[in-house]
Amino acid sequence: SVIQKLAPLWFLSNFMFRLKFTNMLEMIAVLTAIVGCLGGLGIINYRVLMRYSSLVHLGFLVILCLVEVNLFWSYFILYRALNFGLM
Repeated sequence: SVIQKLAPLWFLSNFMFRLKFTNMLEMIAVLTAIVGCLGGLGIINYRVLMRYSSLVHLGFLVILCLVEVNLFWSYFILYRALNFGLM
């Protein structure tokens, strides 16, 4: 799931200054993170918990992608290392 996120987020990070709907993308990213946080509460099944965790991290990655590209890459590398350790 980490590799599948790389291409769209890379595209978004390179063209973030040209986007007219940056505020809307930020709001969607925040809502995605909130849905992932609330959906993961009380979940015991590991696969379902990983899906909600993926939603939360995708929201964080999109926000970082729109705000600061260097923070995005640092967080993405850390996220990839953590996922590799869990798998």
